[in-house]
Amino acid sequence: MREPVSKPRQAAFIPGDGIGPEVAWAARRCVEATGAALSWVEVPFGTGRMTVSGSVLTRSASRELLATGLALKGPLDGSGPSSDRNPNTVLDELFEVFASVRHCRSFGAGPSTTALDLVVIAEQPASGGAVMERDPQSDDWTDLRPFLGEGATAAMIREFDPAAARAFFEFAFSHAVGTGRRKVTLVHRANVHRKTDGAWRKIGEEVARRYPGVACEDLLADHVAMQLARLPERFDVLVVSPLYGEIVGDFAVGLAGGVEFVPEILVGRRGMLFTTVHGTAPRFAGLRQANPTAMILSGAELLRAAGAPEAAQIIELSVTETLNRVRPGGIPAAGGLADAVIERIRLAHVPGASAAIGGA
Repeated sequence: MREPVSKPRQAAFIPGDGIGPEVAWAARRCVEATGAALSWVEVPFGTGRMTVSGSVLTRSASRELLATGLALKGPLDGSGPSSDRNPNTVLDELFEVFASVRHCRSFGAGPSTTALDLVVIAEQPASGGAVMERDPQSDDWTDLRPFLGEGATAAMIREFDPAAARAFFEFAFSHAVGTGRRKVTLVHRANVHRKTDGAWRKIGEEVARRYPGVACEDLLADHVAMQLARLPERFDVLVVSPLYGEIVGDFAVGLAGGVEFVPEILVGRRGMLFTTVHGTAPRFAGLRQANPTAMILSGAELLRAAGAPEAAQIIELSVTETLNRVRPGGIPAAGGLADAVIERIRLAHVPGASAAIGGA
């Protein structure tokens, strides 16, 4: 592998908050070690970079992010004062995120007794949430008071956009085909939510017919949860409706060994964010104890999106081999693990490196 990317491509780099810079830089170093023709645009962003006005993203930074269309994002702290906007939400809105993709692999770390290799694709509603709540005595659907008076009731309403659902399914099936997957399972509760999940499932089945090379089934969310606990290897790609995406996704993450092992791609109409499932863990910041595996794998996913699939595969193989080697003695933290992965990546540039990596 000499030059995986024929034409230099730019990507934004957002270090993040808390342990974010540690794991994000570990990922960036691994990406750079592949020799891929990728340059970085550093975007100062996050809770620690708030302006006086409470804005977390300048106009120039927004333009840079949208110009690249790809961003490696360390975890960002969204727990600031209520007057501040959650930086994660700001990025989601900027990129118009409509789907999340989690590739859950066991690496021998999770409770699953089999080699887990499962993709969870969950729809992300444009409104930022699948359900809105309100007090029936009010016309405001966005502000349910946390403490209602005795005897008071509350109501919920769910938004459903057929056009958005169809676009989501088009992405999900094209992603499955593009990554060599053979089976998609639509996850819903159409037995209860007949109008919304029922329509969602119907649209999914219509889109599936345009992808004859991919088998398609649909299952109730509760049954999928049971099967994940008993026989997760029966699934290949889980495509999940908005209400259950986080639940099913987190279940799969647990099977993979935890949040430190699973990358997340946030797919938007205006770009893609490559990040992690885990948060900023501020109490561990600066202690060099963070496990950067998920962030390094996100870097591999970014390379794949940038047109460097060979470089992405080298990183993933290097991570696998590194974890297989260090597991008995424990996983080294950000710098140490990145160094070990980079050593394996560099072997890939030597003739016969694939055999060296695969057989070590």
